[in-house]
Amino acid sequence: MWHSSTIKNILTNRHYCGDLVQIREETISVRTIKRREIEEDERIISDGTHEPIISFDTFKAVEKMLQKRTKTATAPSTHLFSNLIFCEDCGKGLWYRASSKHYRCGGYIRHGERYCLNKMPIRLNEIESVIQNDLKDLFQFFRDDSLMSEFESKMNENKHQIQSAIKNVENKIEKLEMRNRSYLDLYADKIISKEELKKLRDTVSKEIEEIMMTKSELGKSLENNSNESYSLTLKKKLEKFLYVGKLNKHMINALVEKISWSQNGELRIHYKFENPLQIKKEGNNLVG
Repeated sequence: MWHSSTIKNILTNRHYCGDLVQIREETISVRTIKRREIEEDERIISDGTHEPIISFDTFKAVEKMLQKRTKTATAPSTHLFSNLIFCEDCGKGLWYRASSKHYRCGGYIRHGERYCLNKMPIRLNEIESVIQNDLKDLFQFFRDDSLMSEFESKMNENKHQIQSAIKNVENKIEKLEMRNRSYLDLYADKIISKEELKKLRDTVSKEIEEIMMTKSELGKSLENNSNESYSLTLKKKLEKFLYVGKLNKHMINALVEKISWSQNGELRIHYKFENPLQIKKEGNNLVG
């Protein structure tokens, strides 16, 4: 992908004018890999050593233009949902624009439609409103004893399903490890070569690694479902939010895992806790 910075580097490098520029940088110290730029009048410049692709007049004109221009930041501003909100279509982070108070896909901004079609902006206050309403609804949910009883029942049911899923995952890992050992036997019997052994074992190791990640995620869910004070802890967090009345970075990081935004205007909030309202909505489809 071509970036504006790539073109700027070309237009500020005399090598592209056909000149050879030597001793442009030097090391600061033998104890560090950091380097510093040498002043232009101290460099060794050999004119016309190779065919240019940029004329010297163009090079000097660009140099003058860059000196006149003020630097404008193209990188995203750090804000409330920085490093938490991502494009659901390309996976890149959304960039915040303080002037219009909205987020847009960083992939689309940097590379255009050939990289991502999601050019749909979402305003900061829209995201805040969705999260605030979710948290208020959850707090009201926790105040209803009958709903809480139902939630605890669903949590217990979910716990058993997660335990079953973990057992299935462990069985898969055991079978893959047995397969790895069988490959060693094939190599020992000279049925397969050393290269074939490595290729087969690498494939199995990759499968085991992916399954171990799934097991880790299931383990986190099981921990939440097994924690007797889970509901009470979550309720206290929600009470704190209602007391403050306004979202802040600390609160967002404590409650929100990830936010995704798609080109069809769908906003998904992934919380760091089991959402009882979502569990209630999904019924028995609880594991995941």
